[in-house]
Amino acid sequence: MWYQINSEDVIQTPSVLLYIDRIKRNIQQMVHVAGDPDRLWPHVKTHKIPEIIDLHLDVGITRFKCSTIAEAEMVAEKTPTHILIAYPLIKSGIDRFLKLVKKFPETRWGMVTDSQNAINEISLKNDHLDFDVYLDLDIGMHRTGINPGEEAARLYRLIQDLPDISCGGLHIYDGHIHHPDLQERTDEMEHSYASALSLISMLEKEGLEVPLVIAGGSPTFPLYAKKSTSLSPGTTVLWDAGYGHDFPDMDFIPAAVLITRIVSKPGVNLLCVDLGHK
Repeated sequence: MWYQINSEDVIQTPSVLLYIDRIKRNIQQMVHVAGDPDRLWPHVKTHKIPEIIDLHLDVGITRFKCSTIAEAEMVAEKTPTHILIAYPLIKSGIDRFLKLVKKFPETRWGMVTDSQNAINEISLKNDHLDFDVYLDLDIGMHRTGINPGEEAARLYRLIQDLPDISCGGLHIYDGHIHHPDLQERTDEMEHSYASALSLISMLEKEGLEVPLVIAGGSPTFPLYAKKSTSLSPGTTVLWDAGYGHDFPDMDFIPAAVLITRIVSKPGVNLLCVDLGHK
């Protein structure tokens, strides 16, 4: 077994045990695959741990993706240069985002949107704060984002015209692509990404700049590394046994272990532990 637990009697359960050398190894591998730490926007939702942010900063990774305002504030405390909240914000979420922009002015902030209502609200509430807005595209995940096409191009134009705000580019998440076979995974990625490329071509023909494309999840991370996009893996930091089994082509290793205890033996061949599952 690759992991070892010392002083188990004093460890509270349930707990997550982190193996720092293995985390460092995974982060180094992320940089190796990307070719440049500036291409990486690792997603912090996997761990939500400030000390792991430090390990990224140690190798020159200063751009991060977050799912929540709380995650973003945690990362901002570590003074990275760029933070993107990669989930569409509406109503009070926009208010909280603008407070973060004011609180951490040295950070370059970004947010994604996929609707005209949100764009209008961002424009209405912003008080001369400069930050980036990315158009969130749906290329097959069908969770957030807008389908690449004429309506997406129209929203992109609206973002370009927002006063005091910069158009960051496009955000693409493809969590629906997780085929174990590398060739099939590659084909799925290429097919999905083609729709985004079609939109980019449409925008550029109109003379609209697409400064950045932040694309992919962990299973497609090495595939997008061959493109000219920025990259946003998440699970690669701690990895897990399921991904290790499904994606043997990816050179990452598990770096965390869940520890639990048997707390009751209510019957024959029946145990109760202090760790649940989702």
